[in-house]
Amino acid sequence: MTHREKQHLSRRAFVAGTAFAVAGGWALPAAHGQAAKGNINFRVALDLPGHGASAKPGTVSIAALGSAVAQVKEEVGARSAVLIGHSMGCRVIVEALLQSPSGVAGLAFVDGSILGGDPETGVQRAKDAISKAGIDPLTQRLFNDMFLEGSDPKLRERLVARAQAVDPSFREELFVDLVRWDLTKARDALKQIKVPALVLQSTFINSEFKRVPMQPGMTTPFMDAVAASVSNSEAQIVTGSGHFAMIDAAPAINDAIGKFATRLTMSKT
Repeated sequence: MTHREKQHLSRRAFVAGTAFAVAGGWALPAAHGQAAKGNINFRVALDLPGHGASAKPGTVSIAALGSAVAQVKEEVGARSAVLIGHSMGCRVIVEALLQSPSGVAGLAFVDGSILGGDPETGVQRAKDAISKAGIDPLTQRLFNDMFLEGSDPKLRERLVARAQAVDPSFREELFVDLVRWDLTKARDALKQIKVPALVLQSTFINSEFKRVPMQPGMTTPFMDAVAASVSNSEAQIVTGSGHFAMIDAAPAINDAIGKFATRLTMSKT
């Protein structure tokens, strides 16, 4: 087990469920509150460091957030855990697995993505985007793009407000490190995954940099990267959903992850 700094974390445990769920997206806590509503069957939902009721980490990074997930997994004594990540959380659960692989049976990625390009240029562009727009307007723009036309405006407002309630400097640092992680570590990290992986993809960014819903037969750079790197992986398209598929398509996401966890259990018997 990797030595790590003890973090003060907020988590919620649920009796019902098929999987050990952990990591939500950038600037959103505990899978965006859906665990408490019962939309997804979690055993544990975690506010990542700096999100919700969890304290800000000493170092703001994807690695620090992955360490927090590993810490909770070890604290609850999970022996056959499926780590579930949404959006940024897909990066976090990969980090958690690499830092503490014991007891992890599989990974489930919900609408993940991966950036490409020169690391120095990409990181500078992320910093320039923050400097030019300001972190609050940038946060609002990024979140507005995650919803499809016709989505619930009240839900959009609620999630944007929740994201903007997260410490601005923390959001800035984490956004830049997310870009840095993708450009310097993501592809090598995916190649180190030795457990089964499930990809559930609902949206992608097109050539006009607009987020659009997936259609059957489509693929994305993230889907391709997982398929090329993880020998035991599968992908499913989630149609009719925005980026927040665990809200827009909760039954489909819940069913897919539940069946995935069941298959993992049966393969060990």
